[in-house]
Amino acid sequence: VSQTPPTISAGEHGSVNEAVNGKYDAGSSVNIIATADEGYVFDKWSDGNTEANRTIVISSDTTLAASFKEKAVGVQYTLTISAGAHGSVNTAVNGKYDEGTNVTIIATADAGYHFDKWSDGNTNATRVVTMNADITLTASFLSDTKYTVKITVVKGEDADELYGKIKVNDGSEKTKYEDEVYGGTKLTVEAVPEEGYTLDEWSDDEDEKALVREIEITSDTTIKVTFRQLKKVTLTVDINPAKAGKVLLNGEVREDNQLKVTEGKSITVKAVPNEGYKFKGIDVVSSTGCVDVKKNGEQENEFYFLMPDSDVIVYSKFVPTKTVTLTTSENGTVELKNDSV
Repeated sequence: VSQTPPTISAGEHGSVNEAVNGKYDAGSSVNIIATADEGYVFDKWSDGNTEANRTIVISSDTTLAASFKEKAVGVQYTLTISAGAHGSVNTAVNGKYDEGTNVTIIATADAGYHFDKWSDGNTNATRVVTMNADITLTASFLSDTKYTVKITVVKGEDADELYGKIKVNDGSEKTKYEDEVYGGTKLTVEAVPEEGYTLDEWSDDEDEKALVREIEITSDTTIKVTFRQLKKVTLTVDINPAKAGKVLLNGEVREDNQLKVTEGKSITVKAVPNEGYKFKGIDVVSSTGCVDVKKNGEQENEFYFLMPDSDVIVYSKFVPTKTVTLTTSENGTVELKNDSV
C-alpha cells in the first residue's frame, strides 16, 4: 500500500496539530485541527474549507495551511441544525455564538438506520463547526437495509436502436446501471437522447417526461427507459378577419401561414395589424392540450411558442379601430358620427 505524507502548517496568529504530519496508507483518515491565538479566529484552510476541526482522507500528497484573522468585537452568528427522518441531532446547541466559536454538532440515527451526511456534504456524524458565518445544516439518514436498483435503456416500440443512454449521479453515460443502495438513497437519473431523438418513457411513471429525475429508493427498483425520434410538427396561424393583418413566424410571412419544425423548437409569432385594425389577442389549440407560450416582455402582439409533440393552431384576432367624425350643420349644431372602418 502506498504511503503519502500530509503536511499541515499554520499562518500567523494560530497553530495546528502538526504532530499528525507524517506518512499514512492511502485511504487513511486523519483529524487536523487549527487553533487561533487569543483575539483571533480561524478563517480557512488553503483548500477553502472553513472547518477548524476536520477529517481528511489521504489519497495523495496533501499540503494544507491554516489562516487566521482578527476577531471582530460584538459580531455573532446563528447556528441552526435539524434532523431529517429516522434520526436526531443535538439541537440544544442551536443559537447565537461569537465569531470564531467552535461548536460540536452530533447526528444520531434511529435503530435500523445510519447517518448519511449533513446537507453541506460532510459525512462525519460528529463534527466541529466554526462560527464565522450563519450556519444552517440538516442531517440525513438511510436505512440499514439495501435494495437492488436496475435502470436499463431498452428499444422503444418499432425502434431499431436504443437511441440514448442514462447517467446516474453525474456518472458516465451508459445503457445499464445496476447497484445495491441503502433504503432512502436518492439517485439523480438523467436520460441522454442521441441527436434527433428524445425521451419516450420511464417505465415506472408513464406521465413523467423530464429528462432528469431524482428517485428515492425504498424497495427493489427496476426501471426501463425508452427513446423515440423527434416529431416534425406544424404551427398554423388563422387570421380573423383575413384582411385585418398579417402574422410573422420567426420574423417572416410564411406561405399558408404555416411553419414546420421539430418538436421542442421555439417559434416567434408576431401579429401585425393592417391600417384600420388593431390586434386583440390569440387563442391556441393543440391535441396535447398544453402549449408553452410566453409573451415577449411588454410587446402585446409578440409571443414565443415552445412546440409540443403535436401540431398547433394559433387563432390571431384583430378588431376594427373606431373613428369619430365631427361635422357642423348650417344652423351651427355639431353632429357626432361613430364610424367603423
